[in-house]
Amino acid sequence: MKLALALALLPGVSAQQQHMLGADGHGIWNPSPACCSVSTAEDCVRTHPCRAAGETDVEAVHEAFMTFMTKFEKTYETVEEWAHRLTVFAQNAKIVLEHDAKAEGFALGLDNQFADWTAEEFASYQKLHSRPKPSQAGATHEVSDKAAPTAVDWRTEGVVADIKNQGSCGSCWTFSTVVSIEGAAARKTGKLVTLSEQNLVDCVKKDQIDGGDECCMGCSGGLMDNAFDYIIKNQDGGIDTEASYGYTGKDGTCAFDKANVGATISNWTDVAVGDEVALADALANAGPVSIALDASKQWQLYSGGILKPRSILGCSSDPTHADHGVAIVGYGTDDGVDYWWIRNSWGTTWGESGYMRLERGVNACGVANFASYPIAA
Repeated sequence: MKLALALALLPGVSAQQQHMLGADGHGIWNPSPACCSVSTAEDCVRTHPCRAAGETDVEAVHEAFMTFMTKFEKTYETVEEWAHRLTVFAQNAKIVLEHDAKAEGFALGLDNQFADWTAEEFASYQKLHSRPKPSQAGATHEVSDKAAPTAVDWRTEGVVADIKNQGSCGSCWTFSTVVSIEGAAARKTGKLVTLSEQNLVDCVKKDQIDGGDECCMGCSGGLMDNAFDYIIKNQDGGIDTEASYGYTGKDGTCAFDKANVGATISNWTDVAVGDEVALADALANAGPVSIALDASKQWQLYSGGILKPRSILGCSSDPTHADHGVAIVGYGTDDGVDYWWIRNSWGTTWGESGYMRLERGVNACGVANFASYPIAA
């Protein structure tokens, strides 16, 4: 099937609009140089030269999709699948443009690997496995008598490693766990050692967790407190280095080796549920904090600014909606708006080079519902 026929499957695409498609039948569209002068997908949709010349939005979206496919090395097995992904991409482009018009103070975009995913597919990607329970399993953080600083950024203190990418494995919980352990250990030793998420993916299993908890199932999800508990009780508090136990993004056989331990913890501490004052105090005094929150909707297309979950696309503060594990590595204020620095595990093309600024003070996305940090041994 030629590309022109595949494009014809899309709603609103006329035969006249198909004239721009290549006639060689190989499914390759070669846009004219005048319509191919921008470098990112969202720029193509927003400022496409052809739109200024009176051409259709369909052409702009199609070119943006081709740019997106090239950048993220997307391939589809059938033309029907290609057409479906283009349709989804077009629907997401509409969301981006509608959001632009509202000027809500943060940006959505098409320049990350999720731009051809439906909202349902993105939701299924979040893998905490089971919702955390709003209870204090570890020790409870005690707020210091000393006022927390107005801004904190542990990235500038040499205790936060480079952004990583969990890929298609539902291992967010391991990346969240590792960030806080790396931070705690670096603060104590003065040396940052990158640690192994794969150690946790392979080793932290349901039948090895005290109490028969539902957690954890590797790439099918897990929880951070359970990971802390497992490390302490089954690996003598140690976790291997990333250099010795590299990430594969797949479930594997546990190969923990005590000789390759890069950091050790003795306990963990939970922050009071929903208490952002306590969370800021914990972050300022203990280092990066592991959290679980609702990363649906706006997170998929987030590209920058301070996310405010108040529109119809907004994430939820309801504890039962928590579906993703990340880490908080700082907080600050920009133009009068307080925010948290969220470190994600979706690579550097997502958000602000892999990070998000999330509104602070309103428990946005449930940021303070499930927060904990380890104690370095």
